[in-house]
Amino acid sequence: MKRRKTINDFFNITPIVFLFAAVVVVFSLGYSAFSSSFAIDGGAYVRPISDVRITNIALNSSTNGGTLNDDLEFSTHSFYLNGTVPAALYSYGSLIADITITNLSSTGVYVTSFESDSFSNDFMHYELRNLTVNETYIPAASEHTFQVVISYNRELITNILGLLGDIASYLTSNNLTNITSQFTVGWSYVPNHNLTIISSESDALIVIEQNGNVIASGTGNYSGSVEENATITWKVTKTGYVPQSGTVVMDSDKTINVTMQLADVYNLTINPTPSDAIVIIKEGDNILKNAQGQQTVQVFNGHTISYIVKKAEYETKYGTFTINSDNASIDVTLNTATPFEGTFSNTDSLTPVIVSQEIYKTGYYLVELWGGNGGRGNLNLTTGLAGTGGYVYGIVHLNYEDNIYITVGGNGASAGSNLVVTDASQPGGANGGGLSSGGGTGGGGYSAFGVNISSMSLADLNDNKILLIAGGAGGGGVRAVTAIAGNGGNGGNITSSTTTSYDNGTIYNGEDGTTTIYCTNFPALGGSNIGGTNSGVPTGSGSLFTGGPAIYLGGGGGAGFYGGAGGGSQKATIINLYAGSGGGGGSSYVNQNVINASAYSSNLVGTNPSTTGGSAIVKYIGNTLN
Repeated sequence: MKRRKTINDFFNITPIVFLFAAVVVVFSLGYSAFSSSFAIDGGAYVRPISDVRITNIALNSSTNGGTLNDDLEFSTHSFYLNGTVPAALYSYGSLIADITITNLSSTGVYVTSFESDSFSNDFMHYELRNLTVNETYIPAASEHTFQVVISYNRELITNILGLLGDIASYLTSNNLTNITSQFTVGWSYVPNHNLTIISSESDALIVIEQNGNVIASGTGNYSGSVEENATITWKVTKTGYVPQSGTVVMDSDKTINVTMQLADVYNLTINPTPSDAIVIIKEGDNILKNAQGQQTVQVFNGHTISYIVKKAEYETKYGTFTINSDNASIDVTLNTATPFEGTFSNTDSLTPVIVSQEIYKTGYYLVELWGGNGGRGNLNLTTGLAGTGGYVYGIVHLNYEDNIYITVGGNGASAGSNLVVTDASQPGGANGGGLSSGGGTGGGGYSAFGVNISSMSLADLNDNKILLIAGGAGGGGVRAVTAIAGNGGNGGNITSSTTTSYDNGTIYNGEDGTTTIYCTNFPALGGSNIGGTNSGVPTGSGSLFTGGPAIYLGGGGGAGFYGGAGGGSQKATIINLYAGSGGGGGSSYVNQNVINASAYSSNLVGTNPSTTGGSAIVKYIGNTLN
């Protein structure tokens, strides 16, 4: 086993990586350092070609009663199986062993033979799964697991022992339930051929791919060993030169000479209107220009650039352009920015509505949010009522190029008809509504408004990036026959809920779900600055942005800043009936940077415009506040 030397001007390659025995070992595909820039990491090893071996035997999980003994043995090519298939399972029992072959060499192998050297029990036979002689291929630096399945030869047993009556007793008393066997696996290596690529530019980048995967890359010329009949794609590139590429089938040694040609260069000009707009021109991730006014760059023929033209109070424009054998000039006219406004409602209770929008018009915006409602208990009855989603509002100041993030939750699923109780689980509304485990209802999901985020997290909330959250409501309980179920708690409401102080804002607590005389000991508390809890359902607590799950006939907790608890169910002591308690509502939240909108109450809608889920309404107030 030889250790390759480190080349000081090492260029990163893409090796094949294999995890074995808790150690990461890096393998080369077998190319040599024909040029100093093609090199193998100094910590890498190239395994000897003989390093292919059986490495493990394990009892498969689907053995149907068969067992393996503890004294299993295996060597490089051979393995022994000692086990038992209980006689009582002769009609369908089997012993299934997983055999793992590990190929630690730097070339692939084919399994060319599988032989049974000894098999002690004529009343059983074996079959192979996931292994076909002369077809099963094990790539370099990988492993392959196949199965040996040993089971009773039922046809033989029926023909010979069918008249003896108790076949199981016969097999047991004659020690015919045990199996001792030895097998040998053979393999052969796939022949390799040498691939050499010589570039006219010694510092050109060469990339070698097989089956869409990069197997080597670096600057300079390349020489490497590749499996026979492998299809190899090569690419040679250098800035300022026309890219070269090709495909070769390795049926013999191959040498490819690549002559690089200088690429033509052309001018590309971006003309912005207004003339003082900022122009950003990029090629890939490389910024070529970032300045005000008209900008000109030189671009190689065939190359594609991207551009951004922007100015405060105007809508940003994006584009791409590919140079095609001529100079080019692009006129970009920006449109005056309009305020971002709209109503966004959830119409699919299980899928959140997500809006991500860059702001071009600076100013003050009025935002209203509603969380999703809880699910209803037995329909058309006055018991097990759903909670109503939370409601918050306020004015936020948005700057040019702020990116707003709106997510709108859905309603929790309702239960069955008047007196029908099923075991079907009901999902919670999108954005964390608590679900029921069977028969109950789902909790409502939360809605939220944030700036310069792409998802919800506690860190972003503490960094004042999440500005408003409207909690979802708890689901109503479900009753059996004439019992009375509890109601779901409402989500936190800016106009009526009790509040809890928070470091950078105010929390509007979710309401508790109610209980009844038929379900007295499962009160589901609403969320606040912590998740709501339920003393009768230890697993039903709410958590950050998530409502707690309910059990059986209870209602799921509403999601929110912190979710409400899920409801439970019980048999009433006064009568042999079951009923569920309602889920707790999720808490709502308003950040300290949100401006009180009481002076603009006439602009508020105040009522959720959606019946299927939460909603968000955004209105532009102006560049100043009166």
